[in-house]
Amino acid sequence: MSFRETEETNMNRRIAIGVALLLLLATAGRAQEKASPAKGKLTPLKVQVVFSEYEGEKKVASLPYTLLVNASEELRRSGEAMIRVGVRIPIIVQGKDGPTTQYLDVGTNIDADAEIQPEGRFMLVLSVRRSFVYSPEGEKRLPEVSSQVASGNPILRSFDARFHLLLKDGETIQSTLATDPVSGRVMKVDVTLTVMK
Repeated sequence: MSFRETEETNMNRRIAIGVALLLLLATAGRAQEKASPAKGKLTPLKVQVVFSEYEGEKKVASLPYTLLVNASEELRRSGEAMIRVGVRIPIIVQGKDGPTTQYLDVGTNIDADAEIQPEGRFMLVLSVRRSFVYSPEGEKRLPEVSSQVASGNPILRSFDARFHLLLKDGETIQSTLATDPVSGRVMKVDVTLTVMK
């Protein structure tokens, strides 16, 4: 083996060892990142979400929910806190082989996450969904939809919203205002954020 061939072989060995070391260090670094806890500061928050229904000026329903959320320096894609409250109601469906029973989920779903912002504020990301049974008997309806509701057959109403709110400690904001197209009732969503000491 010539001097040049020996030198090339040694160089190739050094390159191979260097690449192996880099791969080993990168793998060890990734393992350490996975094992380490969430980076950055966390601030515990109490978030209250209140759904209120109004018939004209009269409040006819108020449903409060409270979530505990840890605000971090960046939002997590999976969300930080959630609430699932509801029931499954049976619905009889007529099919070609006769009636069958299906179950529908009815209730409230809330997902929340929060990001720490400058000047003591927090970016609160909320996703809310309410579904509930509407019974046509005994409830005032708008004339244009009244004829479309079959008497005695319950229908499901739903309300979905997703919003980003910039709030400070102790602040309450009315984030959503919507009118139900069937009953004419107005739905309001109030959100209060409190930093837990």
